[in-house]
Amino acid sequence: MNPEAPDLGPLYEAAARARATRHRRLLLIVDGLDEDADADQNGCGIAGLLPKHPPYGMRVVVAGRHNPHVPLDLVSDHPLRSPGVVRQLTDSPAARIIRDSAMQELKALVKDPAVGSRLLGLLASAQGALSGQDLADLIGIPPLEVEEKLRSVVGRSMAPTRVDLLPLEAQLQAEVDAGLQTFVLAHTELQKVALTALGRTTLAACTMQLHAWADGFRAEGWPEDTPNYLLTGYTRLVRESADTGRLADLVLDPRRQLRLTERSGPDVALADLDFVAPSSSSPSLSTAARTSASRELLVPHVRPLPGAVSRTIARLGDVHRARNLALASGSAAATADNLAGVAHVLAAIGNKQAAQTARDAAHWSRTALTATGSRDYATDEAEAAAGQAALALLATEQERDGLALLRSTRGSSTARNEAYAEAARMLPSRRPELLDDLEEQAETLAAEALEGDGTGAVALALWATVAAADDTRVNRLYDRVLQHAHAVWEAAPTLANIAVLAATASFLSQARPQEATDLVGTACRHIASTVLGDDPLSAADAFHLEFDFRHTLAALARARDDVGAVGDAWAVGEEFDDVLARVETLLPSERAFPDASDDNDASEGERLADEAFRLADQGDDSEAERCLEQALVLLPSAGTATGHAPVWLPDLAGALVRAEAAGDLEALLELAQSPADRTRTHAAVALAYADTGQSAKAREHAREAALGAALRSAPNAHWPFAAQALAAVGDAEAALALIEQQRPPADRSRRAEWRKTDRSTRIAVAAELGPIHPQMSTDLLLPLLEQLHAGRAAPRSQGILVRLAELLPATPQSIGRSQELTSEVKAEALNRMTRGGPPTWQPEEVLVHALLRIGDGHDPGRQLNWLELDMRHRGTIHFPVAALAVLHAARGDAEAAESVASRIPDPRRRAAALSAVARHFTRIPARTLPGTAPARTDPFTRNIQHLALTVTPSASADRRTAAHFLSQALNTSGWYHGLPVLAQVEPRAISPVRNILLVHTRAALDRRPSR
Repeated sequence: MNPEAPDLGPLYEAAARARATRHRRLLLIVDGLDEDADADQNGCGIAGLLPKHPPYGMRVVVAGRHNPHVPLDLVSDHPLRSPGVVRQLTDSPAARIIRDSAMQELKALVKDPAVGSRLLGLLASAQGALSGQDLADLIGIPPLEVEEKLRSVVGRSMAPTRVDLLPLEAQLQAEVDAGLQTFVLAHTELQKVALTALGRTTLAACTMQLHAWADGFRAEGWPEDTPNYLLTGYTRLVRESADTGRLADLVLDPRRQLRLTERSGPDVALADLDFVAPSSSSPSLSTAARTSASRELLVPHVRPLPGAVSRTIARLGDVHRARNLALASGSAAATADNLAGVAHVLAAIGNKQAAQTARDAAHWSRTALTATGSRDYATDEAEAAAGQAALALLATEQERDGLALLRSTRGSSTARNEAYAEAARMLPSRRPELLDDLEEQAETLAAEALEGDGTGAVALALWATVAAADDTRVNRLYDRVLQHAHAVWEAAPTLANIAVLAATASFLSQARPQEATDLVGTACRHIASTVLGDDPLSAADAFHLEFDFRHTLAALARARDDVGAVGDAWAVGEEFDDVLARVETLLPSERAFPDASDDNDASEGERLADEAFRLADQGDDSEAERCLEQALVLLPSAGTATGHAPVWLPDLAGALVRAEAAGDLEALLELAQSPADRTRTHAAVALAYADTGQSAKAREHAREAALGAALRSAPNAHWPFAAQALAAVGDAEAALALIEQQRPPADRSRRAEWRKTDRSTRIAVAAELGPIHPQMSTDLLLPLLEQLHAGRAAPRSQGILVRLAELLPATPQSIGRSQELTSEVKAEALNRMTRGGPPTWQPEEVLVHALLRIGDGHDPGRQLNWLELDMRHRGTIHFPVAALAVLHAARGDAEAAESVASRIPDPRRRAAALSAVARHFTRIPARTLPGTAPARTDPFTRNIQHLALTVTPSASADRRTAAHFLSQALNTSGWYHGLPVLAQVEPRAISPVRNILLVHTRAALDRRPSR
């Protein structure tokens, strides 16, 4: 045998044959392959002697640690390279021998103060994986020397790892070649021993060295060569140190966020924000504001990935990253759906985070269900997601919660129905009960369809789901479906109800083909007589033909195909084809869509992602990663931020002035690109300067706002804010001129909205002019008061108190007859409330009435009771909940105010309510809104805020309570509603928000393609 190239194949075959003659199998056991001293970069060692294809009757069992890996020169298709042959062994008492060997290696490191102990100290302190280049930079030695130390005998204690290697698609060998391979201590036991051996002083020094290293890269703005460790593992080190200030400064650094987004994806940057979420017991308003601002500015970078990506990553073992990707899915429904998929994977592999992930999916599905409103497409998506979340709860043994969530859905989507069927399969003992639920829902929908409320095809889908899940019900359901189809058709033989005939025919095609054929024939003949006949179409049929008939024809074509060649189906088919060709000429042309090459890439990416999950589920991790890499090329993980100014830019600019940080203002004003943005932003700054007594700067910005409002190159609906700013700085003539320049629109349908804007602007200008030009203020207000006074006694006049509340901010400085008119209107409105009693009350009027009672020294208990009852009846969507919360605050009942505000499901509306309450407790004046602004409370709530302050003049500011409400508001997606209060409560928190906005927006603008 050639010792330079030994061939043991003949010996293996001979030994296997010898054992076969005795009816035995040859078993070759190799233990400790990782300790093979001959397996270096120049040879394959023992691994190279093992048979690539063992002869018949031979098996090979190899044992060893994960690291070092198999020799680099081993042939690529050798079985040792296949992850499918790997079996994880449980711990053995024999491991003590290995541990003793590792301890000796650690002692050797500790005794080498020049390199070894420093390497060990950094690895033990880092809480993450450091690359060879990182260690070389930190210790100050050539990378080759670090590599030699790690490849020596101690290399078995320092395992190469892919932990904290951000590029998901990176392959281990490519990482080695690029010098990116990272190292951690191989065992937790070694970590403990290293900590003991080095001592606190050495470890503290290593930790400080890592902090200083990070500080250097932070000072440079986190450049492109920032080590991966400082973007990932270092975050864990700072968290472990309990230094909340350093942690907040790290993860809320906008330049680091952008570098992390570019390097790894926005899901990782968004997940980091969870580490600094303030606790309710010790609110950090600055941290909350920075966190929410960062989250809003990072979200546009997210391009949601197919659920197969997060499922694959979960199956590959990176649960944290899988959850982060699912949480960055965009909509609440998509987040719920992807989290449910991850939960199923975790449950299948026995991961302890499966149950919590399922609960998170359920939470997001409830959020989606609450937010859908009346949008049918969104409801179907949300209910499908809720169905998947319910199944995830069932899969993680949370049966009660899973069934409760499933039963909370009431949609008709296929996905929702399939979830019900799957739940019945998963819970055999509950199957009859669940299928009975579906049948009951189907009967309700069928009855509604016969009454003209809904479509009859929805009930059919539910019956079909039940039939597919339970064979014992099939024949009865065939009869019921056929009966329903005939009843619907007899009640209303319309083009829309052809879909019912088609769905019934498809359902019956296999079991009752003749009846199915008859239904198709009926539908076809009706189309011929109705669409192709001489009689005019009904309004309903004409509408259906114009907008939805192609879908109906497609359903009928499927039914014809499902029926097949049975009975007279051939004749029906020929008749159908003829009718279809003639009807096609009458239908509106189909809309042409642009080139969909990008969509084709996305579809291929989704296919590859599905394939990656299949491979990972089979244990072929290497092929799964390769396939996932190809998918990610077609499915980039990051979207593109627009660089547009956010809706809260005006409030942030005004807050900077009020926080005495106006030196940071100019760069912020440059972000206002459109005339409308410039108008609102300069107007907000002018008001802030006016409130702080800086009249010269206030006038300067009011004029800038007026210039923006005067531009006619584009529609500008924000001129009322410019008029208010001009009035606030005392330029009454300019403010009035701007109002008079606005003419009624030629389009009559827009005139009501124009009159509303004109009225609110006049009130806002009058309120600003009152203290400095009372006569001009009165002249503006008097026509509005006279109009209200004239209609006060009209029998059908309603809402007098609400319209009076709109005028009240401008009445304190009014003179002459306006005061008399105000008193008379108020008296008449209150008398109406008393005479009419609760049956005639409306919530807005009752809120004003309650506050007026407080101002008169009376208890509004009766009004409050009515408002609480009315809110329960109407629901929070159709009730002025924020105004009710302010009413409770005016009574000094912070607990009731919080309880009311917390009932608002929409986070932005909830934040507006919480901020309004915080504003009241801070005693910040509530300026009249001249128009609607997306980042501010609605005009009615603002009027209630003003009235609440007016009727409680002796109340003092309660900043602690205000901070409590503000903290809750800042931790929602509507956080920006709290900016004006934040400037008053914690002024130093405003500038950091400005810095975050500037960095993100400028980076987005820099990425814009040049024109």
